[in-house]
Amino acid sequence: VIERFLPQPHRPHYARLILTTGPLDAGAGDLARRLSGHVVEIPPLRARPEDVPPLARAILAAQKRKRDQPPATVTPDGMRELIRHTWPGNVRELAALLARATAIAVEGTIDAGTVRALLAEADARIEADGSVDERAWIMAALARHRFCRTETARALGLSRKTLYNKMRRYGLSG
Repeated sequence: VIERFLPQPHRPHYARLILTTGPLDAGAGDLARRLSGHVVEIPPLRARPEDVPPLARAILAAQKRKRDQPPATVTPDGMRELIRHTWPGNVRELAALLARATAIAVEGTIDAGTVRALLAEADARIEADGSVDERAWIMAALARHRFCRTETARALGLSRKTLYNKMRRYGLSG
């Protein structure tokens, strides 16, 4: 029931309920089915790389409004690096990377080198945390660099020979 605090002329009330769920458990699944009118499934960001440029521009514009700074821009090469990444953390990972990139960008310009450095730093943090094993770390880097071994080795800070040896050890050579 919706009631106004002060009496006003009668107007119809409109409300919209938006329900989001993750994997459904018994209780949430029943509630979701009862309330669902229309289900919109949004695929992960890795499945829609064409969405990265408009999302990046929107995130940078929102950061500009929040911080009252001139807006940062991404160079075409930097945008290609953003598109190439697989974004396992989806839009949150993209927003976090852009926030860090904006903080270190020279004259508000985010270039490919900045993006690569931040992605490599994130990979190194994952390795240091031990939350991802080395095989998965290498596979993620290979996927991010479209299986170009030279670029992958450079991004991981390894020599090509070391990368090849690790790939052979983990059964990744093909």
